[in-house]
Amino acid sequence: MRAKAPEMAVADPEPASRGKVMRSRTPMRLPGRASGAVIGEDNMSDRVVERGDWAALADGLSRQLKGAQAEIEVAALGFGDQIQAEWVPLLGLAYDPKDDIFEVAVAGLDHIIHDPDSLVIQMEGAVARNLAIGTRGGDRHILRFREALRLAPPRAEAP
Repeated sequence: MRAKAPEMAVADPEPASRGKVMRSRTPMRLPGRASGAVIGEDNMSDRVVERGDWAALADGLSRQLKGAQAEIEVAALGFGDQIQAEWVPLLGLAYDPKDDIFEVAVAGLDHIIHDPDSLVIQMEGAVARNLAIGTRGGDRHILRFREALRLAPPRAEAP
């Protein structure tokens, strides 16, 4: 069981009226996939983002998630579910419509998603928790976000 990530206030970069908003008490699955990857928890708001909004969403999340940590999971028929990066600093997100790639840059890895065909953002209030990106080949890329853990500085011991 995973520990719940600390909350990070992130304003929804696109108005809810632009995409389909679903609110349920069941986990989210990628649309159009009978065996879609579960990425949600109770009381989350899931929104399918239209392709024309992907670049703006990526740019907005890159600014708003500055200093956050990310986990990248890939579910593919060829090799099963694999964690590609586990809670590393997020450097940025980008969508290139010309080459039709979605890029996730984290410390030590430039994760490229080729031929994306669906994108779902999961919000908890104004907090971006997850992105699910499906590809035409049937792969699912699940990005989870959390605020970087801040540790208190060590205390000087009294003599």
